[in-house]
Amino acid sequence: MHKPKGKISILIPAHNEEKVIAKLLDSLISGVKLNIFQIVVVCNACEDATASVVKGYNGVTCLETNIRGKANALNLGDKKAKYFPRFYVDADIVIDTNSILKLRDYLENNDYLAVSPMPSINCENSSWPVRWFYDVWMNLPYLRQGIVGAGVYALSKKGREMFVDFPDIINDDGYVRALIEPGRRTSLESSVSHVNAPRDVRSLILIKTRSRMGNKQLRVQFPRLNYNAPKTYFSGFFNLLRSPHLYHKIPLYFGLNLYIRYKVSRILHKTGYSKEWQRDESTR
Repeated sequence: MHKPKGKISILIPAHNEEKVIAKLLDSLISGVKLNIFQIVVVCNACEDATASVVKGYNGVTCLETNIRGKANALNLGDKKAKYFPRFYVDADIVIDTNSILKLRDYLENNDYLAVSPMPSINCENSSWPVRWFYDVWMNLPYLRQGIVGAGVYALSKKGREMFVDFPDIINDDGYVRALIEPGRRTSLESSVSHVNAPRDVRSLILIKTRSRMGNKQLRVQFPRLNYNAPKTYFSGFFNLLRSPHLYHKIPLYFGLNLYIRYKVSRILHKTGYSKEWQRDESTR
């Protein structure tokens, strides 16, 4: 394990995460015991025992609010946080102390404002269409362009100073990604976050619909940030052409994406941007 340099703050927004948050805290607890990590969990509008689980960990701060919403939880956590780099971590993923410290060291030793780990997608309990979808997704170059799909990102002090508060939007990591130019953010392959893939196609569509809706909301509310977050569709397509073992899976991937585009347009036409946390319950 890395020797301690300085403390860092880790913020974890949590809404009804009693079934999964212990796995994340267990993986980080060595950093707490070494007095490296300030971990702040913000339980927002929880209707389960999330807060009770968190309070069972010595050295972990538990904040509670009746206001539902990830942006509010992140802003409350930021007010309590003391240190940089500052990490923003989804409650349903797992990342260990060593991976966090690698990200910290990389931020401190390089000229980046933001860094994320590479996601390791666990499809062991997923249906074959979900596995095929992620087989294609994991081969897209977009995945290696910084802070995407990993459930974790870290900001340096300068990176966090680029905005005041997290806006009340669906996609906080997309906002940060769009805010910071590509040359100042990156992903670190030696650091890994573990993400459970949805078990079934219905759950996959649910989370990808939310993701796409969040991206559309960003383009509407922050149009001048778009140039910082282009998607390399052509390079992605040619990259897939160089992977014959994926040919039979590509139609399913694009078919699901077309359906998700249609679904998002229908939702926006009927109800607009939802503040509900559309999430995968199959892994909880």
